[in-house]
Amino acid sequence: MREIVQLSAEDYHSVFNKSEATKLLLAIDAPLYTILDANCAYLNATNSTREALVGKSVFGAFPANPTDEESKNIERTIFSFEEAIRTKKPHTMHNYRYDIPIRDSNEFEERYWTTTNTPVLNEDGSVKFLIHSPTNVTEIYKLAEREKLAMEALRNQRKQLYAIFMQAPVGIGIFKGPEYIVDLINPPLEKIYGRSFDEMKGLRVFDALPSARGHGFEELLENVRLTGEPFYGNGLPIPLLRDGVPETVYVDFVYEPFRDDDGTIIGVICVATEITDKIEGQQRLEASEAQFRFMAESMPQQVWTADVNGALDYVNERTQDYFGKTAEHIIGAGWQEFIHPDDLQACLKNWAQALETKQLYQVEFRLRRLDGQYRWYLARALPFKIDDAVVMWLGTNTDIEEHKKIEQQKDEFISIASHELKTPLTSLKAYLQLMDRSVNNAESPGVFVSKSLQQLKRLEKLIADLLDVSKISAGKMTYNMDLLNMNELIGEVVQNVQLANTSHRLIVEGNPTVMLHGDHYRLEQVLTNFLTNAVKYSPDADEVIIRSEVQDDSIVVSVQDFGIGIERDNLGKLFERFYRVDNTAMKYEGLGLGLYVSAEILARHNGTFWIKSEFGKGSTFYFKLPLNV
Repeated sequence: MREIVQLSAEDYHSVFNKSEATKLLLAIDAPLYTILDANCAYLNATNSTREALVGKSVFGAFPANPTDEESKNIERTIFSFEEAIRTKKPHTMHNYRYDIPIRDSNEFEERYWTTTNTPVLNEDGSVKFLIHSPTNVTEIYKLAEREKLAMEALRNQRKQLYAIFMQAPVGIGIFKGPEYIVDLINPPLEKIYGRSFDEMKGLRVFDALPSARGHGFEELLENVRLTGEPFYGNGLPIPLLRDGVPETVYVDFVYEPFRDDDGTIIGVICVATEITDKIEGQQRLEASEAQFRFMAESMPQQVWTADVNGALDYVNERTQDYFGKTAEHIIGAGWQEFIHPDDLQACLKNWAQALETKQLYQVEFRLRRLDGQYRWYLARALPFKIDDAVVMWLGTNTDIEEHKKIEQQKDEFISIASHELKTPLTSLKAYLQLMDRSVNNAESPGVFVSKSLQQLKRLEKLIADLLDVSKISAGKMTYNMDLLNMNELIGEVVQNVQLANTSHRLIVEGNPTVMLHGDHYRLEQVLTNFLTNAVKYSPDADEVIIRSEVQDDSIVVSVQDFGIGIERDNLGKLFERFYRVDNTAMKYEGLGLGLYVSAEILARHNGTFWIKSEFGKGSTFYFKLPLNV
């Protein structure tokens, strides 16, 4: 009997581990659903090892991707487990997203699965285990999605073509067959002909426009239909009857062959623009054109357009003059030939993002002039949309070389001014400290000396901020990275800020003991800035809450105040240099550099920061640092 049991166990392991179907054996100890075993196919499919899975909760072994906020994969999986246990029947989830961790990294690989959860029953009919068997359908799912997108793109293209046809500023008509039956005309062509589409639909074009018969247009149409060669007419007169009045209308037009799907010519497309006013007022128009050319040549911008896919298809003369190249050469080469190599990647990244999001494109880069010199330009482009679909991009490049020089001069001034001011202030501070210690029970002088020291500390802080901004701009901000105790750092900063601010209670919540690599002084600078801002911008409140907690492999620190809050439109600007928000009539001290410097410090620590705020109710500033020890 013992030999039979042993063989059964071996048979189980052989079938379970050698099965090509992915399988997990799960306990039904909700909410954990502990992994009891995993076969080789499952380990391969999920980039896992048996040691990393067995004995762990399935949700601990495979946590949700923090960037995936839509699929609700854990909730769906729990529901499937519960259904299988409740009904005692297999439950299947189809085509749902559940990303898997990439081994030895914090990244996730996007995956889609079709999964069956099968209950294993005891002899008494109760559920003993669950067999979790997912099938990787990522490629099939993405192929189906691509096909859906392709069909949607085709539908959009047809809508775009019709919208372009009907909204085009020029007249367009389609005349089919050897008799040139009116199949479609758009509103501008209705205006040119003086007749509506409903009046002309289904008629031979020259029956609908009898006054135009016999002036050679029949022969032009016939030649285009038979030879496939387009005809271009410039300023040709057409006799028409419009509103019952005979008129000679001057038109620029093109006859193009209209082809079926197989390329067979089945009619003619007419594209026409009435230029009667141009012909009748030629002198005025010539004067206007000269004025327009003068204005265009006087403007500093380079003007360009790109198609829906981002390919350059037009540049103006100023652009050609700047590069010393023809429009055809610039369009063929693209901006890559002229952008400074150090700026190219950021430019391409921003352009790709703009094409993806269909939002404003804006970037600063250096463009090589025809003499080989580079100048700074601000590029801006907006998408032209029809039915929310981009059909083209219109862009300008504006020379900002002088602005860049002014910015550089301003940074140099800040650096020089900061260093020049700090030397006498340091000496003055030392003298005042000596005076403060020499005062013996003289209350009034001591008060003034103490206040003078407070003002000097404020000046010192402003100068330190200016120096930091200058260092950041020059890329010379230094960091002394070392192992530090975040619990102790928070405690020290809170104690120091509390001593200097008696109007508010600083309440610490959480504050676990964790170690990380960082610059003690710089991180202290960040937290001090967050706390002093919280006190400063909550004048009618009396407490500030500091929280810290460990999330995954990071520590998240937050500073919450109950003050004036920040309007939504201003949230994204807070970490800009020199930016301050005055939400009320009150004015707050400072140059608006603290958060800008803090952002740089956190970025250098591979950290992130964000803000939650409600106007009139307070703000919470967060930062997150990796525990990389």
